[in-house]
Amino acid sequence: MRFELPSINPDKLKSAKLSVYALKTYTKPSQAAGKNGEKKMYQILTKWDAASVKWNSPWKKAGAATASGDLDSNSALTNNTTSITVWEDYNVTDIVKTQLRDPSKNFGYMFAFKNFEPARGIYYCMSEYKADEKLRPKLELVYDQPTSTNPEQIGLTVNALKVINTNQNVSVTLGQTQNFKVELYSLSGKALAAYSTTTGKIGFNLSSQNMQIMKVTSVHGVLTTKISPK
Repeated sequence: MRFELPSINPDKLKSAKLSVYALKTYTKPSQAAGKNGEKKMYQILTKWDAASVKWNSPWKKAGAATASGDLDSNSALTNNTTSITVWEDYNVTDIVKTQLRDPSKNFGYMFAFKNFEPARGIYYCMSEYKADEKLRPKLELVYDQPTSTNPEQIGLTVNALKVINTNQNVSVTLGQTQNFKVELYSLSGKALAAYSTTTGKIGFNLSSQNMQIMKVTSVHGVLTTKISPK
């Protein structure tokens, strides 16, 4: 399973909890229920795609393994409960911080069952579970918001703040986050234009001399900057 993460400062993350719902146990037909073994969750190190993933692909070793480098052995989280119709919680704070620092390494998580005999396991509700969408996996993040909405203190920089002419190029950069939106308004509140980005920077060309208010919306909240005309 894999989650898309918001663009937040990893140093602001206080906790991350991954919850999965154990629906029922599984035993291979014609075999008696055997003993329960060890159950662990790992961070995945190999890129995969939900539409094409198989038991032997794209893993370096069929089924994926720590020894082959498909799974991070240092991230192992153990939960040996075999209860069903319950939520299982995993503290993935350190893993999520790693993924926030380098989103290119966010390949999600995998369960690994060891010494479950014979062919015994647990069914979990995944993203495809349709009977009750509320039972699908969930990732809960708790993080600190900036104590100030002062644009300078959270890394907002804008060029050409005092030169407002038609065809004036403006560049907006917001530190500590990648995703944000810029909306332009006249002093009377009329909406003039809107731009969004996932790269941390927006560049645009002014098309109106009436633009005097710029609103930036990000995970830090809403920032409003009044722009003085030339």
